[in-house]
Amino acid sequence: DVLWFDEKGNPVFGKPIFKTDNGTVVNRVIFEYNAQAVMSVKWDERVHMIVCDHLSPIQSSMTGNYRFYGPDFSFDAYRFENGIWVYVPDINITN
Repeated sequence: DVLWFDEKGNPVFGKPIFKTDNGTVVNRVIFEYNAQAVMSVKWDERVHMIVCDHLSPIQSSMTGNYRFYGPDFSFDAYRFENGIWVYVPDINITN
């Protein structure tokens, strides 16, 4: 979620600056996954992107049932382009 301040200095949550995989621009990104899973979202200075674990169901028959989702050892990212964070699927991150 984005925190920014309006002209009066009041805090405001959410701003339409995240471009999704289908091209829609949204106010925030929400990750849905199993309560016992651990996922990572972090800034990666090497690639200059926000990098996050890719979430997928443990079986394809569970697609859309997010309590069965977790990290699958691949990564997605958001790259800043023209004032918008653009979703970049399946990036290659090496140590």
